[in-house]
Amino acid sequence: MPLHEGFGIDPAMFEYSGWNPYATPEMAERTVAEAIASYPDPHFYGWAIEHKKRLVGNIGAYDYDAKKNAVEIGVNIEKGSWGKGFATEALTTILQYLSADEGIATITAWCASDNIGSQRALEKARMEKVQVEKDALTIGNSTFDKLWFEFHGEGTEQTA
Repeated sequence: MPLHEGFGIDPAMFEYSGWNPYATPEMAERTVAEAIASYPDPHFYGWAIEHKKRLVGNIGAYDYDAKKNAVEIGVNIEKGSWGKGFATEALTTILQYLSADEGIATITAWCASDNIGSQRALEKARMEKVQVEKDALTIGNSTFDKLWFEFHGEGTEQTA
């Protein structure tokens, strides 16, 4: 299964999140089945990222908060495709879609302070760093600051 092979067995893929829903072929299948089951939810957002008919990543938005009209976004790019602009392109496209087409006012994302590639992708996609939570992430034997980013789309209204 491409998700297990491209994401689940490479420790670099979950080094800064500690989250690995693709660790085994069974977990990868369950994760895909859960995503498919979520399709009827109007606030389910998940996409595969392909290049030349090959899966290179995925992107999704989750934990929609109706009171705040906000959602959190996350992106994964397989290690062999890092540094090629896939994360930035996907983020830019989905941020525009969520804000302009779905009318979501605030889109958030976070990354570990040592995850320079993710920081750059978020910044290039015009997300603004709004908060640093000191020592907020402990993954294995490592502790990182958690960097929070936000995007406010044009034409969307923020709610308190």
